[in-house]
Amino acid sequence: AADLASHVEQTVSGVRVVKAFGREDREIDRLDELGRYLYAVKMRAAKLTARFQPLLSQLPKIALVITIVAGGLIAVSGAITIGAFVAFSAYLTSMSSLLSMLTNQYVRLQMGLSSVDRLDQVLTLHPERDDPAAPQPAPPGSGGIRFDDVHFATGGHQVLNGLTLTAAPGETIAVIGPAGAGKSMAVQLAGGVYTPDAGSVSLLDASLTPTNYASMTLEAIRSKVTCVFDEAFLFSSSIRDNIAMGTGATDAEVREAARLARADEFIDKLPEGYDTLVGERGLTLSGGQRQRIALARALLARPAVMVLDDATSAIDADNEAAILDNLRTHLRGVTMIAVAHRQSTVDHADRVVIMERGRVIADGPREEIVALDAYRALMDPTPDAPALTRTQPSRDELWPQIDHGFREHFSASGHGRSIAASEELLARVDALPRATEQPNLADTKVAELREPTSTFKVADLFKAVRWLIAATVILLVIGVLADLALPTLIRAAIDRGIAPGDTDALWTVGALALGVVVIAWAAEVLMTVLSSRSGERLLYGLRLRSYAHLQQLGLSYFERHLSGRIMTRMTTDIDTLSSFLQTGLAQAIVAVGTLIGVTIMLVATDGELTLIALLAVPVIVAATVVFRILSKRYYHAARAQVSLVNGEFAELIGGIRISQMHLAETGAEADFAAESETYRRYRMRSVNLLALYFPGM
Repeated sequence: AADLASHVEQTVSGVRVVKAFGREDREIDRLDELGRYLYAVKMRAAKLTARFQPLLSQLPKIALVITIVAGGLIAVSGAITIGAFVAFSAYLTSMSSLLSMLTNQYVRLQMGLSSVDRLDQVLTLHPERDDPAAPQPAPPGSGGIRFDDVHFATGGHQVLNGLTLTAAPGETIAVIGPAGAGKSMAVQLAGGVYTPDAGSVSLLDASLTPTNYASMTLEAIRSKVTCVFDEAFLFSSSIRDNIAMGTGATDAEVREAARLARADEFIDKLPEGYDTLVGERGLTLSGGQRQRIALARALLARPAVMVLDDATSAIDADNEAAILDNLRTHLRGVTMIAVAHRQSTVDHADRVVIMERGRVIADGPREEIVALDAYRALMDPTPDAPALTRTQPSRDELWPQIDHGFREHFSASGHGRSIAASEELLARVDALPRATEQPNLADTKVAELREPTSTFKVADLFKAVRWLIAATVILLVIGVLADLALPTLIRAAIDRGIAPGDTDALWTVGALALGVVVIAWAAEVLMTVLSSRSGERLLYGLRLRSYAHLQQLGLSYFERHLSGRIMTRMTTDIDTLSSFLQTGLAQAIVAVGTLIGVTIMLVATDGELTLIALLAVPVIVAATVVFRILSKRYYHAARAQVSLVNGEFAELIGGIRISQMHLAETGAEADFAAESETYRRYRMRSVNLLALYFPGM
């Protein structure tokens, strides 16, 4: 389920890439593959559950039958009175009901423990960097930054290999280098995103005295250093909020920062100006507009050290020159390191540094470095230079077939990787039977699910599982009839066996009662498998249909809706619908039938008492109507709110690096807590309503 949800999240977040390369069908195929495997795993779980849960739920009834027979024989012999026997049986019936409830809860508990384990794996993680117990303050005033023999590796690849670089206070340095030279990783180390494996990163004061990052808190580091990354991430709020980032800046300060970043011109032309909502990740704006807002956000912080990771790559040369001039003019004394890929960026630097393979290979004044062959090879390749011989990559190289073989464990943990599973858990999973069952929907039905222009309706999917639903209803009816027959047989055991002292009749009725319990057990076993099969087929079909339809929508839909909200509809909402379709619908049908049957039994037992009992029906109907109106309102509010919570959570995780860099974690956590509290209140309204309604019924 986590793999499927991750696939949906990745393709929704990266919808532009999917559509740009026309890979919709490929992603639908991948979701189909994941959905089929999830179906197989769920059905394996259902079959394992069917081995034990029905038996556990029927054991109290078996114990009751044995007690009736054994107790009846003792009562016939005169060892106990019939009254004592009846009282004991009543207590046993009460205990049996509790045991049945506990066994069902135990099975649910075991299923829930897997979720608890996954949560525990997250909650027991420790930060890669802990703040020192006795931190030093950041250097006061303007400052510089120094990398001293820094080494850093990730994924077995050495990214930085002895990086040594000093930026004095007020100095502007342009850093160039080929792809993979370690420039972006150096930026992230400067922002405290990662910790060096060896060497040190330090802040410098006016006298060039260093203060090691390791001796300071992250808050102290980021109060002095601001990084603007190559991907300008914006939150789905107003332009004003994206620039201010919860700092409490005034409108005048926000506008001044926007002016310095040359963002004020296009902002003023927007219909709502600084109140314009930019959509998720700011994708309603162009790349250059997003970068200018990100620069304005950094300028508002007025840091001592500003590090730009190709942060003007999408901005035209004229605006870039104006922005860099503004930085030098209005932020005097600020140290700037700019990762550059354009000559216009280098032209504003005091020094130029060339990086290659994780280290500095050239460092000096701009006039000296630009004359080097290494510089010209990177920034100004001549037409006479020999062309590189490039072979056209094959389709397999461009779109490699990744091994999607399913293995039910988590990958190893590390930088940005998922959480490891224990060896014990892996062994237990490997010991399970293989998950091989498939949805077995007709190819034409699967084609309809994938075809966006088809006239497919949810009702069509019901038709594909109608016989499974019918079989589930029949099995439920059998179970209900067995439950209704058991009290009648117990009465017969007392009236025809115990009271007259007829042990043969007692044994006969006991055997019949035991047979009824066995029938109920077999019906529950089959119902567990068939109800899961119908529900999982519906889930598979709904997921595939919803995802295929989602892939055909235009970008405007994704710009208007947070990916987290889309995720909620694709996962939680579908699961909720399926749980009702899987068992709720069949149970409702059986409940109505049972009500009719019980009413008939009441009439057959005593018509006058039945009429008195039915006087409560109008009250029950009125209470139910009121309950339905209120519960529907609260439920809709709760579903909308949880969609909002999930959307905000996904966005906060996506922009966590920006929140951390601008010291906005506290505000983000407070906003998320407030949204979560609103959801809790909505849910508690529903719970309180349930607490009033069902006990009264």
